[in-house]
This record gives sequence, structure tokens and C-alpha cells, in this order.
Amino acid sequence: MVIMGYRVTCILKDTTHAPRLLEPYGVTWFEAPRFPRLSNPIFAINHADILHNTGYSTSEQVSSLLVAWRAILTTVKADLVFCESAPTARLAALSLSIEVRSIDSGFAMPPMPNEKTGFMPAIRPEVLTEQLAASETRTLSVINEGLVRLRLNPLSSFSHLFQGDVWYRNWCDFNHFSMHSPERHLGQIEAVGGGVLPIWPKNGARKLFAYLKYSHPASLLILQAAIRLGYEVVAYLPDFPASVVSELVAAGCTISTSVMYRLDQLSSEIDIALWHSATGAAAHCLEKGIRMIFFPMHPEQYLACSALRRLGLNIHIVTRTEKWTEVLEAVQAWPKQAFPGRWKLTNAPDFAARILLN
Repeated sequence: MVIMGYRVTCILKDTTHAPRLLEPYGVTWFEAPRFPRLSNPIFAINHADILHNTGYSTSEQVSSLLVAWRAILTTVKADLVFCESAPTARLAALSLSIEVRSIDSGFAMPPMPNEKTGFMPAIRPEVLTEQLAASETRTLSVINEGLVRLRLNPLSSFSHLFQGDVWYRNWCDFNHFSMHSPERHLGQIEAVGGGVLPIWPKNGARKLFAYLKYSHPASLLILQAAIRLGYEVVAYLPDFPASVVSELVAAGCTISTSVMYRLDQLSSEIDIALWHSATGAAAHCLEKGIRMIFFPMHPEQYLACSALRRLGLNIHIVTRTEKWTEVLEAVQAWPKQAFPGRWKLTNAPDFAARILLN
């Protein structure tokens, strides 16, 4: 397939849906070279540790990944590479003098080193500069040993891996680390396609919407608390056990486990919405004044939620076991804050055209 003069090839981490989504358009696809996560990962405090846990623990792995990526890019005769959270693909493209443009939410391509510390930002609070230095030094050494194995030039610093042309599929206000590069933030991309309408019975009860994963220890507990308080609950629970879903439905909840609800159709009558992260769904809630409780499951989600708190918004971020009935009652008492038009979602074609034509 040729788009705006380019023949498109996709290199995918997960190829499950590639035949259905890409083949009808004539797009060639390959599975991305990668190593499984370490069975004994270190406690990650920054991006250097994240890389260590996902294929950058030895120079042999780094060099083999680079060989594989360079082979793919050479085979498809790439002139331009778009990367989304793919540091090895970016490194391989740069080593072949291929232009690279990165697409990011704000987490995978953080701001350049802090002027005070000289290192990339931490992904957890209260991390010492000495810890950042040790982490970056370790991973940079592994990367450079892998590059030298292939007779490629080593990196001058760990942050060099994250330099380049970056476009953010987020708003500057929502950036994980800080408000920077406003001209590079094009807004979160609105999901299009299928889905079902979230509908509540018109009985005057308070309304709660949830999109939660069963693996978070508080997911079921807060839903049960909402039921006890008399909320009408509509929820998308994709990985909840069937037996648990049956119990929630028997208690009066409307549950979907296979089909996502139309988030653009969330009603302004919803009192509280429960999410794991501040994605495009949060924009819909802010547009309509829906109160939110977040249940982050990893540092990226926590930082995304913290960005909303940084704006002074009334949101609750769950970081520990709490008295869930009291949490719901407290959040319910907040006045509604609506921001119509402040964070407008973009669409994929407009986003793609902007970064391709730049």
C-alpha cells in the first residue's frame, strides 16, 4: 500500500490482529524482534532500568536485537521510520542513517536530562541522583558494548537514545513528566469504530461507570462498595472471572466483558467514573464534569494521573488500601468541574498527516 508517496510496512510487537486490520489494505507486516522480560527484573526507577528488564541486560542481547532490526529495515529499504516506544528500532535506524520520527504519549520519550542532576527523570518519587547515575551508567555500558560488537559508534550518553524528532499523542498539560514542547503535543487520539452505548435505568439513582482490570486488588472492592451505596453501575470488565461478573450482574450491575462501551457517549449525568489511567476517556469526563477515581497499575499510569492532579483538578488517585465506601462518598461530595472544549481529541488521520508532512 502506498500512502502519500510511501510504501508502508509495519513492525509489530503483537501481530494478533494484523491479518484482519492490515492485509485488506495491502500493508506488509512483521513481528518485532524482542526478548521476553527478565524472570527476575530489577525494581525500575527510570528508563534505564526499564530497558534492562526488557532486553538490555546483556550486550549480547542488545547486539542481536540490533542485527535483527537492521536486517528488517534494510530488507524493506526504509527511507523513514516511525517509532512508538521502540528504542532498538530507533537505534537501528539511526545506525543506518535513516530518518526517525517518534510518536509518544509522553512517557517513553521523556524530557532531556534534568539541568540539576544531569540525568533522565525518574519514574518514581524520592529517587536519589546517585541511583539514577548508577542505573544509567550500567545500561549505557551494556548498549555501547553491544554497538561496539557490531563496529558501530557508541552513544555519548544514555539520553542520546531518546533524542530526535518526537510528536506527542497527548496534550502538553497531560504530559507525564512536565509541561514542555507545546508545539509538539497534538492531543490524545480519539478512538473510532464499534462499541455499545452505556445505558442506565432512569430510576434517579446515582450513576457510576467503570473500566477496570481484575488484577488491580481494589477493582472488585470498590464496585462492591458502590453497589452497597446504591449506585447504578455500568462497567467494562474485560478480564474479570465469569463467576465474579455473574455476581455483579445479579447485584444489579450492567457489565460488558467483550465489547467496549462508546466512551464518547458517556452521559454528563454520570456521578463518578473509575479508570486506571488518564487516557482519552479522562478527556470525555473532564468535558462533561464527571468526577474521577484512578487506579494506576504501574508508574506510567501513575505519572499520567499525577499530571491531572498537577493541573489542580479534583481527582482521586488510589495508591494504597482505603475505605472504599468513604472514598466514594467523599468524591461524590465534590462539585462537578466541567471543561468543555479545553482538551479536544484529535483523530488518527489528522495526527498522521501532521507528523508525516512536517
